[in-house]
Amino acid sequence: MLIGSVILLALALLAVGFGPVEARRWAGISIIWLTVPMMLVTLLSLVLLSGSIYGIIRLILVIPKYSYQALTWLILLGLHIQRLNDRLVEPFLRAQMISASMKTLGRRVSKK
Repeated sequence: MLIGSVILLALALLAVGFGPVEARRWAGISIIWLTVPMMLVTLLSLVLLSGSIYGIIRLILVIPKYSYQALTWLILLGLHIQRLNDRLVEPFLRAQMISASMKTLGRRVSKK
């Protein structure tokens, strides 16, 4: 878009510099009509870019607070899951422990 604008502006300047007087006047009017919309588009782009920059700055200021809260919640969730896992596995570990104790007792009794 920028290259096309530059080319149109260059062609308009060539028409102004090398044409007869009537062509120069119309070339000047054409330059005005070509320049004004480009200025408006540029102004709109500048406003959108400025708004985006402001929004990103505000977001960067807010994100660390919420990401720390999210990290805290995830750590607590991990601890609760680990505690639940330990409670679920405990009966099986007790059964294995009792079984191993009985086998060891049985070997000691059978050796004597």
